[in-house]
Amino acid sequence: MKILHIVAGVPPGGGISESVPALCRHLRELGHEVTLATLDGPASDAARAAEAAGVRLVRFVPSWPRALFFSWQMVSGLPALVRAAEVVHVHSNWTFPVWWGCRCALRAGTPLVMSPRGCLDPVRLRHSAGKKRLAGWLDRACLRRATVIHVTAECERDWVRAYLGTCDAEIAVIPNGIELEEVLTCGSSDVLKCESTFVGKPEDGGQRPEALPTNEPMNSRTNELLPDSSFILHPSSFLVDAARCTWGGCIR
Repeated sequence: MKILHIVAGVPPGGGISESVPALCRHLRELGHEVTLATLDGPASDAARAAEAAGVRLVRFVPSWPRALFFSWQMVSGLPALVRAAEVVHVHSNWTFPVWWGCRCALRAGTPLVMSPRGCLDPVRLRHSAGKKRLAGWLDRACLRRATVIHVTAECERDWVRAYLGTCDAEIAVIPNGIELEEVLTCGSSDVLKCESTFVGKPEDGGQRPEALPTNEPMNSRTNELLPDSSFILHPSSFLVDAARCTWGGCIR
C-alpha cells in the first residue's frame, strides 16, 4: 500500500517526532511504500531511523508566517504526493500542513485518516484558546470529512466527539504500542511485561496480546513503562491489525 503521512515537523524531543516516524518505519518493514512529508528543519533520531529504513522523507522549505508552519514549497509540491498515495494520514491539528494535506486529499478523492494526537485535550484547548477558536472551523471541517479519525485512547475519542458535536466519520481507537529500548532489559531470560495503559489489564477485561522477549522490538515508542506491568503488544499482530482498522477500511 502507498501511504503518505503528513506532519508539520519532526524536531528532536517531540512526542509526534518519535511516534509518527516510528510508525512509518514499521509500516515500511511490513512492505508498504511509505512517504513522510514535513517541513525542513532538525530531525529526530526516529525520523532519521525511518529514512534509513526506506521511508521516503520529503522536507519542504518553510516560509513566512512560520508560526503556522506555512510553506510555499508545500503548496506546490504536496498535491502530487497526495495523488500518488492510496491513503493520506495527517497528524495533529492547528497548522498549515494539516489543513493543506486534508484539502489536497479531499480534492484528489484520496482516503483521509486524521490523528489529532492529543490536540483536542480540553487542557490543550485552553492554551492559546482565542487563536484555536479562530482556526477551529478549519480543523472541524477536516475532521468531519475524514474517512477515519484515528485516536490512541478512549478518552481521546471522547474529546473528538465533544469538539465536533456531530460527526459521521468513523473514530478508530488504536493505541500506540511499545518499542523496548536496549536499556530496558532484564537480567534473566524471563519475559519483561509492561502495561499498555490504553488497552487495559486482563483482569479489567482487556485482551492480553502475546508477550515478547525483551530483545524483540515493538511497533512504536512510549515515554515511560509503569512498574505494575501486565503485558506488552506484539508488533506484527498489533501493527497489522492497526493498518487493517485504520487504512484497510478506506480502500475496500
